[in-house]
Amino acid sequence: MSEITIPPSPGWYLSNILACSDDGSVVAYGAKHEVVLFRPAASSADGQSKLDLQPAFIPLAHKDRIVAVAFGPSRGEAAAFRTHVATASDDGSVHVWDHATETLILSHSGHGDGQKVVGVDWSVADPNLVVSVSDMGSVVVWDLQGNTIRRLLLPSKTSPLVLACCPHNRDIVAIGCKSGLVAIFNTRGNGYVAHKLRGHETDVISLSWCPAPHNVLKNESNNDPRTFLLASGAKDRSIYLWRAGSDGRYELFINLPNQPLATGGYRTKAGPNNTGTHWICVRWIEPLKLLTSSMFGELLEYDLDRSPMESGRAGKVKPPRLIHGQHTRGLFSIAAPTQAHSPQQLVWTYALDKHIVACRLETAKIVSDITTVGGIVYCIASSPLDATRIAVGTGDNKILVWNMSNDDCNNVKTFWNKINSKGKCSVEVD
Repeated sequence: MSEITIPPSPGWYLSNILACSDDGSVVAYGAKHEVVLFRPAASSADGQSKLDLQPAFIPLAHKDRIVAVAFGPSRGEAAAFRTHVATASDDGSVHVWDHATETLILSHSGHGDGQKVVGVDWSVADPNLVVSVSDMGSVVVWDLQGNTIRRLLLPSKTSPLVLACCPHNRDIVAIGCKSGLVAIFNTRGNGYVAHKLRGHETDVISLSWCPAPHNVLKNESNNDPRTFLLASGAKDRSIYLWRAGSDGRYELFINLPNQPLATGGYRTKAGPNNTGTHWICVRWIEPLKLLTSSMFGELLEYDLDRSPMESGRAGKVKPPRLIHGQHTRGLFSIAAPTQAHSPQQLVWTYALDKHIVACRLETAKIVSDITTVGGIVYCIASSPLDATRIAVGTGDNKILVWNMSNDDCNNVKTFWNKINSKGKCSVEVD
């Protein structure tokens, strides 16, 4: 019998806690103090079978909770960073790791004492730069080639939550903040806010840049090649597409469906204690393809190719396509490769149910549904009727039933209904 590992859960309510390398060969996420790595490998050449995934670990990667993960670019001159991944933590540090050898390469704690790093991203426009932002508004631009940092400050009363580097201009970063503000920050010199994008009413929790520098929503011949479209998602359940590189105005507003598109199972907008999750994540994977989460934990794809109407103006965005509804509650993070896409392209998602799901983008076929453990394992019991089934009681109010009849990490069932405290005793009876 082969060894099978149930990995720890990623952090909740973090849009950049799950990341994927450019070519999709490695997936990483932060699980409290450690980094968990998956190296997808299909068990058959046709790509239609389940993935055989076993995790690797970088233990004690940080002293405090990991909040963001970002892979190094691997195209062109950036090939030197193709095996590198950056992580940020509440302990105020940013680390760069070699995920192939699982060793620490570089590190800095330049944000200042007492500051928590809330976002980190690796610049595609200049692969030597890693940019991070703290909860107190300090932005650190880290030059990896010289291992030097520049510390810049955002205006007062700015509370950052998430950061995304522009893939077309090394000096531009987008910062999502509390109270609905999206700040377009230029890191040249002492740094300055180029635009304040206001449209959201609540905290901005997810940002994603368009892969193309021009305005893909317009077909005019004089289309500005420096429009730099930016998608933003917030807790008000809205999505805006901004012209962040030009005039800073919004180009499109997307209304999410008020009803679930998935037909199977019971779905509700409400989260734990009926507070509601309202967590909207965005990921712009192709110039005309935008992936988003829904209010019901679904993964949706928007086709941004708007057909002209009779008046000659662009029509409304098309209704979304359901990729999968495997998650039953709020979807926190979406990860996908950014290089040339193929029919075997995988999209990874993580949600409130503590499952990591891998799905083929073109066929919408689920190829892996990984159960994770969010607390301490308190007890274990084997079935007296079936020696291949084991029940595990965990500290996150769940009981896992593991079917070990085949060497597959997907054969784990979760039971959580009516369990209101830690599972410290499990007994399987006839």
